[in-house]
Amino acid sequence: MNKVSKTSHCYAEYEEDTKLWTVFCLDLGLAASGKTIGSAKKRMLNDVRKTAVDVPESDDSVRVFHTHPPWQLWVKYYWLAMKYQIQKSIRYVLKS
Repeated sequence: MNKVSKTSHCYAEYEEDTKLWTVFCLDLGLAASGKTIGSAKKRMLNDVRKTAVDVPESDDSVRVFHTHPPWQLWVKYYWLAMKYQIQKSIRYVLKS
């Protein structure tokens, strides 16, 4: 029996020009937008649930990548993850 991972590679970013938050789920190839990070996250969670049951129907706020997401999104994800870990390590060292 294969194990199913419950962890996904996701991140959110704020786009100044559109004044929208966009949440990307790289493993499922989904992206959802909203005026607040909470609304974008809520849309993403709904779309993940739909994806788990059936193929989601796309609308203006949801884009489904036809294949894999562009490699640039993966690079950005790992860059942000590394940056977060470094900041976390620096805070830990400064507390000591």
